[in-house]
Amino acid sequence: MSTVTRKVIHGTTALALSSGIAAGGVVAFGSGAAHASTRNGAVCHVYGSASKVQAAIVNTACAELKKGTKYSWNGGHHKKPGKSTGSVYDQGGEYYNDTHKVGFDCSGLVRWAVYKGTGRDIGAGAYTGVEGNALRQHGWKKVSKATQPGDVVVYPGHTVIYMGAGKVVQAEGDVAGLTTQKLSTESERVTGIYRYAGKGSTPPPTKPAPPAKHHPKKVYKNVWAQAPSYTKASGGRKVGVLHTGRNYFYCQSKGSEVHFDGYRNNWWLKTDDDSGNANVWVNATHVSGGANDARIPGLRTC
Repeated sequence: MSTVTRKVIHGTTALALSSGIAAGGVVAFGSGAAHASTRNGAVCHVYGSASKVQAAIVNTACAELKKGTKYSWNGGHHKKPGKSTGSVYDQGGEYYNDTHKVGFDCSGLVRWAVYKGTGRDIGAGAYTGVEGNALRQHGWKKVSKATQPGDVVVYPGHTVIYMGAGKVVQAEGDVAGLTTQKLSTESERVTGIYRYAGKGSTPPPTKPAPPAKHHPKKVYKNVWAQAPSYTKASGGRKVGVLHTGRNYFYCQSKGSEVHFDGYRNNWWLKTDDDSGNANVWVNATHVSGGANDARIPGLRTC
C-alpha cells in the first residue's frame, strides 16, 4: 500500500493511456473529484491503436470508473482479483476507515484490469513496491516510455494505467475516487513502466461464491501501536502488519505470551491485516482496553 499523502494521490497503481513519458522522468496528477467518466476533459477510453489485450486492460479500468466504483484503501487485494472491502488508512494526519467500503486502491485496480485483459492474476500482494516484479513474472516487460494503451506506470507510492494520448486512468484516493488525468509534472519519479509482452487468454468465468454458512461478527477496537500479524497465536509465522487506528476483530484466543512496551499478554486477536492477509493474529498488547495476561473485553473467544 502506498504511503503517498492522500491530499494528492494515495493508491498503489495507475494505468497510463498513450503519449510518451520516459522511465526516470516525472509525472503528476492533480487533485479533485472525478466527474462521470471524465476528469480534466479526458474521456475514459482507449486513445489510438491497441491490441485486443491492451484495449481490454484500459476498458476494464474505464468500466469501473463509469460505474462509479469507489476508492477503497487496500481494495482489490483479496484472494481473488476484483473489487473488495479495504482497510483503515491512518497516515500523514489523514484518517479513512475503508473496512466497509467496496472498491479498489490504485494497485488493486491495476490487478483487476490486468486480469481481465490477460487472464493472468499478478497476485493479492502486488502492491506498488513490488508491482514491477509481479508484472514481469506474468509476461510483462519493462520499457523506457509509456507509448501504448495499457502500459502500467509505477511510482514509489502510486500506479496508473496509460490510455494513450498522454492520459491515464487511476484509483486516486478516498476523496477523488477513480479518475482520469493528463500526464503532467509530479514530484515523484517514475520507478518503472511495464508493457504486456505475453499472449492473452480469456479469464475463466466468474462463479458465484457458495452461500456462507455464517458471517463472523466483527468487533471494532482501537489499535494503539502498529502490530505485527502472525499465522497462528502460538508459533506462527510473521506475515504482515496491522496499522494503528480503529480496526475490527473476529475473536480472541490464548497463545504465546508477548512482552511489548512494558506490557505482557498471552491473548491473541483474530483479524484481517493491512498487508492483505485474512484470518491472521495480533497480540493483545497492541490493542487498547486490556490488562496484563487478560483478554480484551467485549470480544468472544474463538
